[in-house]
Order: sequence, then structure tokens, then C-alpha cells
Amino acid sequence: MPLPTSHTRDLEFSILDVFTSTRFAGNPLAIVFLPPTSEYNPTQSQLQAIASEFNLSETIFLHQPDDSDITHAIQRARIFTSTREILFAGHPTIGAAAYLLIQNPRQHVLKSLVPGAGPIPIALADGKEGFVEAIVPHTYHEHAQRCPAARLLALHSTLAPFVGAEQTFPVVSIVKGMTWVLVELASLEALAAAKLGNAAAMIMGDGGLLDEGWEYVAPMGAYFYVRSPEGEGVEQGVETVRTRYMVRQIEDPATGSAASALTGYLSLKEEGERGGKRGWKIVQGVEMGRRSEIGVEVKVEGGKIEEIEISGTAVVVSEGRIRV
Repeated sequence: MPLPTSHTRDLEFSILDVFTSTRFAGNPLAIVFLPPTSEYNPTQSQLQAIASEFNLSETIFLHQPDDSDITHAIQRARIFTSTREILFAGHPTIGAAAYLLIQNPRQHVLKSLVPGAGPIPIALADGKEGFVEAIVPHTYHEHAQRCPAARLLALHSTLAPFVGAEQTFPVVSIVKGMTWVLVELASLEALAAAKLGNAAAMIMGDGGLLDEGWEYVAPMGAYFYVRSPEGEGVEQGVETVRTRYMVRQIEDPATGSAASALTGYLSLKEEGERGGKRGWKIVQGVEMGRRSEIGVEVKVEGGKIEEIEISGTAVVVSEGRIRV
């Protein structure tokens, strides 16, 4: 017997692999296209249910542009994980920008993507065919408290041979609600040793590590990194950093917002009051067979981060309709 079809609507979607030009690598993203709100105005719970159904690290919803959007060259968007809406994330931004600026020639001229964090300037990357770039909205903040090794190892015990008992690690937010413990490791062997953590030992955003006013009720993950790994390093002033990110028993193949926080932290430490721009290539997802490459450029002025720009590419893997 066929399923009832009353009160249903088909929404078009595309699945892209982001921060790669190779299908089945990079970080998968679902883009769901919403019709004009006069025709269909989904609730928060309906959007969350769709994102949970895709069960990817993020799903981005793109609203049908109205006359005002076209006039101002913007694309309104909302970004969801499988459990909550978030204001910003790097791989949905780059994935949507790549689709809208490259894959979809019928799209009106665009200058900005507008998720919950506000307008994000997007553009084709100069001299790099197939690549797009975006200015990251940020309120970069390094917290006063550092994460002690004991707390980290309660979550990632396999790193005990590589982490000193007295070590502490910086805690950095790119915006409120998006925070990472930045854990530098000495080798790719140590990076490979990191395993998905013990959920009972989850580091929480309201667990005492964040400065007053920055707390939030959600887990924070450790962002592991190795600078200038063997076989890579610094090329034309751009340093390669290998990374991994795990949270809620899930490993993420590419995390543009965490890459922004990490490169912001490293650029501030090394550029300081001198100022200037630093280029970085973040390589993530290798250990899970989904190599991703995230370009980041950080501009520092007067001891503060003036601008963070991320860049990358994306490739369409599948397209279809989801019935809601």
C-alpha cells in the first residue's frame, strides 16, 4: 500500500563533498533548497528533523531569493547539525558558496551568504579555478582557563603516551558556542593514536573552562594538530598543519570553524604586535580516509585578529528530493 501523500512537499537537495575536488573525500554536506516562505514556511523542528535525517555533520538550508535578496546580492541560509542550529560553520559556507558561484549558473550575482552569524562575504578565489573564499565572522577569544591534561586524557586515554601529565592546553572560541581545546602533538604517530572518546567524560561548554558570558550547554571537542608534518611543511609562505577533530563519538573530516580558531591562535602568537598576514593549509580527515584541505589566511593588526579568510572547493556527489 502506498504511503499517504497529503500535506507533503518535496524539497530539492544536493549532497556535496567539501574541501576536496574528489568525490567520496572531504566533508559531506547536504544543501536543501527552500521555496518562498509564502509557499512553505517550515518550523524549527521541521528543519531539525530534515537535518537529523541526513545525519551529516551539517546541513544548510538555502531560502529562495526574493527581490530584496537579489538587489542586495545576498543568499539567506540556516545551518543545522544533526542536533541543533548553529550560527556559522566553515564547511557549509564553502560548500554553499561553491555550489552557488560555480555549480549553479542560474543563480543571481552573489556577494554574501547570510546565516545566523550575519553576512559572510563570498567570492571566487583569484587564480584558483574551482575554489571559493569566504570571510569568517568571528569574535575570536582565548579563555583564561586552560584545559588540564587529566581532563583531556579522561576523554582520549590513548594519547597518554604522548601527553605529559602536567601539560595544559589553550581553550579558544571563534564565536560564542563554538569552542575548541587546541592540542598540539609532536608527531603523526601521536595524531593517529587519538581515538574517539568516552562520552561520559565529555568536555562541556558550561563546565568551568570558559570565561564568564561565554558559557553554553553543548560539548566542546579537542582539535588535535601537528605542525609541518613530515612530507609537507611550508611552501611559498603557507604552512601545512595536519589536524583531527572528534566530538560526541564522531570524527569530522573537515572543520573550517576550528581551523579558523587554530590558525587565529597560531597567527596571534607568532605575528603579535608586528602584524601582517599568515597563510595556512589545514589537512584533516586523512586517518578516516577522507582527506580535506582547508586554506586559511589570517590578518593580524595591533595584536588582534583583523580578518580570517577560508578557502576551498567542493564537488557534487548526488542530487534528489526529500519529502516533508
